[in-house]
Amino acid sequence: MARTGRPVNSSKVRHELKVADEVWLAAALLHREHPDRADFAVAEIVERARQESLTRELRPGVYVHAVLHRVANRPRTRAAI
Repeated sequence: MARTGRPVNSSKVRHELKVADEVWLAAALLHREHPDRADFAVAEIVERARQESLTRELRPGVYVHAVLHRVANRPRTRAAI
């Protein structure tokens, strides 16, 4: 199959690493580096994920996942299960 030379639509590119795994790794690394702390702010988790550069660009879903799934030290949301 020949390539057409058209640019790839980055919104349709599939990543092998799931956003949930990227957030989990960032939180786990923070816990390893700061074992005395019980939790971290969303901004800390997102920044740690950015520092790891596990994907070409930090995906917006990293922030969303950290907030909606109570990964960070935020109050429970109605969207949480």
